Amino acid sequence: MRPGSNRRSVRLILGDAWQENDAVFDAGDGRPVDPDYFSHACKRIFKEAGLPPEVRLHDLRHAFGTLLFLAGVHPKIVSAALGHASEAFTMSVYQHLLDGLGDGVPDAISEAFPGLGTNWGQSPQDEPGRNDTAGH
Repeated sequence: MRPGSNRRSVRLILGDAWQENDAVFDAGDGRPVDPDYFSHACKRIFKEAGLPPEVRLHDLRHAFGTLLFLAGVHPKIVSAALGHASEAFTMSVYQHLLDGLGDGVPDAISEAFPGLGTNWGQSPQDEPGRNDTAGH
């Protein structure tokens, strides 16, 4: 079945009773679904899944974004998956996940380039135990 073909069939059957609202989800006759319907349905599903009663539908959206970041997905892809207007907005919402993310960078650079010493970013004379100032 082609996407949307069932919807066209329903429109034809309902004729003038169809209410065009360009809704993503409709109540079967073109009218938008009451947003509370999804919240109530999710509460029921969450309860059956053993989740705490305070979990909201929006919490799942945030969990999805968090899991994408923790899996190493590029922020641009996370932003698109969440439907955010910009990568900058996504980064501001999920900044707490990125705090401390670069803590291992100095060790990784020191391991990759042992000649740089352990205090990369400093001049050689600033590194403890080094008095080599030749060329500076």
